[in-house]
Amino acid sequence: MKYNKQFSTISQKDALDVLYQAAVGYNYDRLMYALTSKKHINFKEVEELTYEINNAIPIMMQEHNRLDHFSKGFVDAFFTDNNDLFNESLTSLHKLRRSVCMMKTIYEKLSPTLTQRRRDLSIMYGNGAPNLYTNSYLSSSTYQIFFHFDDEQVDSRITALSTAMQSFFDKFADCIKICKDIIKNVEEVRNDTNQCTHLFEDFSEEIIASVGDLLKFITDDYLSANNNPIIEESKKYNSLEAFLPHAYHKYGIEQGKKLVYKTLKDNLSGNDDMYRILEMAIFPKNSNTDAIRYVIKHFDEVCPKGQANKISTKHVAMFMTWAGVLLGKEKEFYEQYFGSLYHDKEKLTKYSALNMAKKKLLNHPDEQAYNIFVARINNLINITKKTEYA
Repeated sequence: MKYNKQFSTISQKDALDVLYQAAVGYNYDRLMYALTSKKHINFKEVEELTYEINNAIPIMMQEHNRLDHFSKGFVDAFFTDNNDLFNESLTSLHKLRRSVCMMKTIYEKLSPTLTQRRRDLSIMYGNGAPNLYTNSYLSSSTYQIFFHFDDEQVDSRITALSTAMQSFFDKFADCIKICKDIIKNVEEVRNDTNQCTHLFEDFSEEIIASVGDLLKFITDDYLSANNNPIIEESKKYNSLEAFLPHAYHKYGIEQGKKLVYKTLKDNLSGNDDMYRILEMAIFPKNSNTDAIRYVIKHFDEVCPKGQANKISTKHVAMFMTWAGVLLGKEKEFYEQYFGSLYHDKEKLTKYSALNMAKKKLLNHPDEQAYNIFVARINNLINITKKTEYA
């Protein structure tokens, strides 16, 4: 469908407004004006148009439901792969293309020929051609009914058409309003640096928590400006905060991840980088990771001996609960984090043994043992100076 032909003199910026006004401006008197303005009313065409509109309404509801689905969370998502889904260009109406086609059909069938209104139109628009919607009788700023129908059968057919049109226009206006509201809300976020920063932080936390091995994503090669438009563009701004309003809803999710990794790399320094990265991925935000590290390094002081001179997997599992290891990050915690910090590698078991112990505690909790263990951890922390958490 060629949108530009339908909206010949409507600017792309105004397309949604024109369609919305056309939908909310409908009433029965406008229909009567459109019908009685014609020299002859073809009632077969009236019935056919009623039939078409009634068939179009369920299809439009499907389009409405899709729009509603895509709109949920759209504004709060800093990066999406559908950034152009809601914008003010005519192509954004792609999701409503069948409903727009029906709008076009209605307005075409209730529009005069140019010869009928050539003089009036030339006064209104000069030498430029009017668009489909301003040309239609339905859109006239003033309208009058030339005559009424006395035949009840005729009147019932027109009433049926008006009922179908009213239902169609009401639902179509709802669809356009979804688009307009999203556009408005996106623009408000883009103009609010604090909100942009907040949404980017939410996106960052989600990405960091979902990535299995963050270390491989913060290398110079992976984050070079080559083939990374978002990183190249970000260098034009003095700070991340200044760049974020320009990045909001401009890049896809994969590019968004690159900015997260680049920001993460820029904010890390020193020998603890690896652990800080892991901590972002495996613990909740604002966890006391200094205390967690310290307890791991002194784990033998709070943990009873395990079997065969191995670490007690039962107590490691309880420690994971105390530390708040995120769901799905248990293996990463044990093998990459706990295993690196614990002093005696020979005592470490395979993760499968720890996983079995964790499942056993889940099915048969040992509250007394857990409370004793946590008390030992708290005692270790309380008698240790905070400066020793290293």
